[in-house]
Amino acid sequence: MARKIIYRENGLTGSNNTPSGYKYLGYDGLVLSEKAGATISAIGGGDYLPLTGGSLSGALTIQGTALYDGFAGFELFSDEPRITLIDSSFAEYRFENGEITILGPLGDIMKMGVTSSNEYIKFDANTSTLQGSSGTNNTWTLPNATGTVALTKNQGYDNFIEVSISSAEILSLSTTPKDVLPVLTGSDYYDYKVIFEYTYGTTPYSNGGGGYFFIVDNFGRELTTMENLDALTYSFASNYPAFGAEQNQPARVRPATGLSCSMAFATTLGDGTVNLKVYYTTHTL
Repeated sequence: MARKIIYRENGLTGSNNTPSGYKYLGYDGLVLSEKAGATISAIGGGDYLPLTGGSLSGALTIQGTALYDGFAGFELFSDEPRITLIDSSFAEYRFENGEITILGPLGDIMKMGVTSSNEYIKFDANTSTLQGSSGTNNTWTLPNATGTVALTKNQGYDNFIEVSISSAEILSLSTTPKDVLPVLTGSDYYDYKVIFEYTYGTTPYSNGGGGYFFIVDNFGRELTTMENLDALTYSFASNYPAFGAEQNQPARVRPATGLSCSMAFATTLGDGTVNLKVYYTTHTL
């Protein structure tokens, strides 16, 4: 017949003190505990072993394989929580201070985090993009469901903006420029490039050949000469770096200015639209 040890619930409470050098083993309420003298504590002087619920703390070592049936999880509460997993090839997987770091034999492979003070790589499953911690200048579009690769990095510039110009705005652009980038202050200036996209409607514009689109500063100085839509009956896109008004000389971009889109002369009749894709970086002179 197998032997058994029976402990009474709350059996240590109110029990006699143990002789010197001896301990009682029993239940303090429903927690398996020990009693030395008059002191009731966790067995071995460590943390209480929870039979259902509760928590473990301190330096813990888990060896072997743990199998869970159904949902399983655990939480660590600490000023600096850290979990490190090491596989047989000595690769490390660290979960620490809001970051996930994967380390191989040669050093960092990938780091992801949620704190603004740390470098991170953020994956957005809704847009299939990776975002680097430096902001808008490190965005990669991943292959979509069809396998199409569309890898972009803002054309080497820090920022990107799109500016739509309606047909009504085109017709008044010679007198009412369209704002593109705000006015800077101090010694800051823009380094930029523009993709000019034209969508044809049903009626071409008529301007006698003088209706070029320009990127101008807020003083009206022409920086980049772009398209003339006179009599064009098709849609297209053009790519313009920051050239000057003569198309072959560098634009003299002055500090503390903004950028707008304007036309030299008024145009009439047309009903198409223009979209400007502007890539830019702000520098200090």
